[in-house]
Amino acid sequence: MKTADKPIRAPLSEYAKASEPRPITQTSTIILLIILITAGGLPLVLWGLSSGDSFNLWVVLIASIIGIIFILWVVVAAVVDRFKVSAALEPWLDQNDLDFATSKTIQQRIDALLSSPLSTLNPFDSKICIYQNLRLGEMNRLIDKQMKSVIIQWLDYQFGIKGEESRKLRDILLSDGFVAILEQDLQDNQVDTIRVVMPSELAVREFIKQFMDQLSTTLHEKSHSGSVISMNVESVQQFVSISYIFDRLNALLRMPPERRCRVNLIGTKVTKYAILADMLLFENESQSYTLFPVHLLKKISEITHEARDGLALAGPAI
Repeated sequence: MKTADKPIRAPLSEYAKASEPRPITQTSTIILLIILITAGGLPLVLWGLSSGDSFNLWVVLIASIIGIIFILWVVVAAVVDRFKVSAALEPWLDQNDLDFATSKTIQQRIDALLSSPLSTLNPFDSKICIYQNLRLGEMNRLIDKQMKSVIIQWLDYQFGIKGEESRKLRDILLSDGFVAILEQDLQDNQVDTIRVVMPSELAVREFIKQFMDQLSTTLHEKSHSGSVISMNVESVQQFVSISYIFDRLNALLRMPPERRCRVNLIGTKVTKYAILADMLLFENESQSYTLFPVHLLKKISEITHEARDGLALAGPAI
């Protein structure tokens, strides 16, 4: 009679290997106990038989019975223990399979986000600011202390990265950044100005790494799902184009005002008049350039927490 084929199991993650159900009573322990009992009891049996004394024979008999009972008890306990482990293996393997399947889903969703960065924008998010047809007014390498403090507090609230190194990172995030003053035409020939804050590219890349590494711990970084979050750090980092945008905007400033192309901006308002730049598009160009990928990171965070809710291996929440 043909038996049903066993399901093909996913490869074990490092997390699964570390949490594998194991028997309490190991085979090596049982063998060692039997050897010790035999080594200690054999001389006693030989001594009792050679003495010919009935009392000694009774001692040998009772000791032998106790030894046999003890060995049987250890063997039975080991068998029961093994049975319990076998019963626990199936749900353990099922959990690993679920983790593996979830990691594939996470990767597909991240790939979709990275293939279309504009899809990360939530049109119903009132904090998303979209400006079109802006003129570049000026550039400034210095970001004042008050603005730094406001943005750092905002990042704490939005992303909540923990640890001393992360606090230092937030402190230097704006040290090498710059501010672009963009102008927007209003009615009645009025002009409004927008202060666009663009952090340091190196600091943003490191911020992305720390945030995504911390996200991976919510799924256990050694699980399939946690590992796939960490594996995508470089994929997200490569979208950051702050240095290129800085050079491009400087090139615009060197051009006569009438020749400067307009820009479109997507960002998040951190104060009444200041925007943390997320993406920037130049006039008559279809490509968007990522600066500080606030909304992309938020989407990845949502994906991670949805996966966490569906897995029993959830780690600490952030």
